[in-house]
Amino acid sequence: MEVILTLFYTVVFMVLIYKLPYFQSKNISSRLLCLLFGLKVLAGVSMYLVYTYYYPDRSQADIFRYFDDAKVIYNALPERPADYLRILAGIGNDTPYFNDHYYVYLNHWEREIVTNIFSDSHTIIRFNALVMLFSFGYFNVHNVFAAFMAFCGLFSIYKWLERYLKHLNIYHVIAVFLLPSVLFWTSGVLKESIIIFGVGMFIYGTDSACDHNMPWQRRVAYAVCALLGAVLLVYTKLYYLLISLLLTAVFIFNRCRRISHPLWSYVIALAVVVPAIYLPACHAGYDALELIAYKHNDMLNLGLSDHAQMTDFTRLQADITSFLAYLPQAVFNVLFKPLPFSSFSPMVMAAWAENMLLWIFALLMLCMGGKWQAKNKNVFYMCLLLFLANTVVIGLSVPIVGAIARYRCVTLPFCMLAVCLCVDEYTLNKRWKAIQKKCRRR
Repeated sequence: MEVILTLFYTVVFMVLIYKLPYFQSKNISSRLLCLLFGLKVLAGVSMYLVYTYYYPDRSQADIFRYFDDAKVIYNALPERPADYLRILAGIGNDTPYFNDHYYVYLNHWEREIVTNIFSDSHTIIRFNALVMLFSFGYFNVHNVFAAFMAFCGLFSIYKWLERYLKHLNIYHVIAVFLLPSVLFWTSGVLKESIIIFGVGMFIYGTDSACDHNMPWQRRVAYAVCALLGAVLLVYTKLYYLLISLLLTAVFIFNRCRRISHPLWSYVIALAVVVPAIYLPACHAGYDALELIAYKHNDMLNLGLSDHAQMTDFTRLQADITSFLAYLPQAVFNVLFKPLPFSSFSPMVMAAWAENMLLWIFALLMLCMGGKWQAKNKNVFYMCLLLFLANTVVIGLSVPIVGAIARYRCVTLPFCMLAVCLCVDEYTLNKRWKAIQKKCRRR
């Protein structure tokens, strides 16, 4: 029955991708989009197999533990539907009654490490409880729904790129949809699937809603998409929303004003807005440095107790001096670790193999692509700064190699898109054809 339901919902979503106007693209056919979605479903199933047979401890696997907790909430539906709806909506559910009847039986409702205003575990548990209305408790159906959400987010990023570049090639498709870690980690029942949906919807929806050349009905629809993405980011990872909001606002300002040197707008905005947000937040009791240092040190303790591979063993202090001293190491950790042959664990090997392939691919593209001049500077700096900002946050807060390989997948497409934007297509094709001719002669 699980196989039948999984195939059924896969076909349903493929039909939606094929038929809905939202999924129409100037550069990708509907058939190719269906194929890309099918690959995400297969990636979700492969994640299920990995965590079923290679990492059999179900209590330690994120894809299963939130699913198991959601069953407790879903089981309330037949006899207490009001309780189910209140937990799902998060309205009036923070009472001793709900704690005694539900939360006490959930293993991961409350996180040991809490660094966000809202716990992201609540969001993924609620997502599972909602999907159970359609899955009847079969896990791989949840994979299909999560894969579709992530696919919508990635496609929104691609559509946003289409607004500013006339012709997109196969390497743009690879950069958005087919990077190994993106394909794997955003295809299962994990928060990364929800985050990439939120980021894509928010950026594309906000940018489109601010386009005065569109009919007002479409602008309202895009504003609703942006609002949905923003709400999901608030309840998963708030800092993704803050970074996306700031950079998207500057991007729209540069577009509307037709700024010829957009980098200065981003630099000035970051220099002004970040202190303007940080100081009032500290006064209100939300010190970002303290929260990041707390998470870093707690994850360091957790990694040492679990014998995980660590990036380093530095403990952060909640002051600017400690952060500035650690910043170069933090950025290096996200960009280059795990280093080649640093571990022979299959998951770590896959991560460092991807690192090597991506750096080789980026260097080849830049070396063969002529002058390093971005086609659209505003889009280039938006992609680059979005990736670097998240690189800094992840590097400062996460000292576990495996976790870094997973968390960076959300903004990795923006990094590779920034590389693609620097490549001159004519020069690249010319040099590639020359290489092919030499190979044939030999």
